[in-house]
Amino acid sequence: MKKLFLLFSFLFLTIALTGCAKGEVVMELSRFGSANIECKIVAMPLVASQLTSVKEDFSSDGFQVENINEDKMQGFIAKKHFNSLDELNNTKIVRGFELNKNRTQTDTAKSTEGESKKAAVIYKQGLLFDTVAVNTHLDLRANKKDETKESQWLVKNLLQQVNLRFVLKLPTAADSSNATTSPDGGKTLVWDLILGEDNELSAQVTYLNPYKAGGLLIAALGAGIIIWRKKRRNMTNDKTA
Repeated sequence: MKKLFLLFSFLFLTIALTGCAKGEVVMELSRFGSANIECKIVAMPLVASQLTSVKEDFSSDGFQVENINEDKMQGFIAKKHFNSLDELNNTKIVRGFELNKNRTQTDTAKSTEGESKKAAVIYKQGLLFDTVAVNTHLDLRANKKDETKESQWLVKNLLQQVNLRFVLKLPTAADSSNATTSPDGGKTLVWDLILGEDNELSAQVTYLNPYKAGGLLIAALGAGIIIWRKKRRNMTNDKTA
């Protein structure tokens, strides 16, 4: 009888929380070597309190965080501008976000060691073209320790009601990526994030740096003007002679 009561309770809660949460992280990379990140997450009031730790992560990384209400949901929006792409590696959302805060110290040490060996965002500058490679993950696995079969069933159904996306906006079409979709042929990459899994995100793009292109054009024009003046001076001297 107790199990039957729990089952009906789980069913009721699942139906009540249909579309219980949604969120989107948008990271936009500029041709000039800067970036912007904006994250919006909202949830039904019953589960909105679970967003506190996530919001604290953004605040500790220097994001401007604002509480919002949207479609009877509660949550927050976090924004930050980065003058350098290298600064992105200092944020939790880029270097490897973890939903489960209750991992063992051994797991945490292994993760930290792996992250220190390889940056999540690698920015390589060339003569005219720059290359940006993004390789990170969003670990949205929950702590399954001491969970009963009933609670695991409930969590699985609740996770299906959550809609999360990671969007990467690039200066030009990506050379490669493992994105779920792209609405514009590779310039905007979209990953549908799955709660309960460790989501891998990878992309690479090479693009023309306008600063370098402009500098080269000015140098070429300057050289052309110098050569033209020399030729004109030589022609004048020849006529005078």
